Amino acid sequence: MLDLHASACLEKNWSVLAMLVALVRRLVQSTCFTRGMKHRANHLLRLAEGFTRRLLVLRAQEVAPDPPSPQRAASSKPPQPGRRDTARNPALSLFEALPSFPRYPVEPIAPAPPRLPAPADPNAEADPACATRRLSVLEDILRRPAHHARRMAVWLKRFSARTGRYTPFCLGRPPGITRRPDDPELAGKIRDADFFARRVLMPAPG
Repeated sequence: MLDLHASACLEKNWSVLAMLVALVRRLVQSTCFTRGMKHRANHLLRLAEGFTRRLLVLRAQEVAPDPPSPQRAASSKPPQPGRRDTARNPALSLFEALPSFPRYPVEPIAPAPPRLPAPADPNAEADPACATRRLSVLEDILRRPAHHARRMAVWLKRFSARTGRYTPFCLGRPPGITRRPDDPELAGKIRDADFFARRVLMPAPG
């Protein structure tokens, strides 16, 4: 169970997540969706997705995981983290990528001169399909938080047992949070959720 501070953080920040989702919805439903708006929508989606994972971890401490269905229990191949359920029913990736390190020493290679791409016109029209799919996932989580929290609880239990990894989060700051964020108040709320979510996942001492 969560302590009072973590519970307060969880309840208060669902409305913050709903605000982020509403901002993205307003962008993707614009009559003229431009490259500049796509860049802004992707940034907000990255913030919202990382924020959602932390809220689901907190919510997962208060729900019991669903019992496995007979079809899943009979399957010998475990699902892989980060994959989407189906092409028609996308799901939020519950684990964030960790940095990869080379196993063997790598010989230095002379750097090639950088190739600078031509600057894209921020007012050119863009396709909102990808942002719309990501937005639909977040909207479904807002509609059914308990269902997705149980999904997170199952993943945490399964993969901590298999890999020994106790956190689904990346190293360092939450995704989308920069050293000088555009909205310091929002960044502070996401950092609070990150702190409490990491704390509840820390293994017990000893």
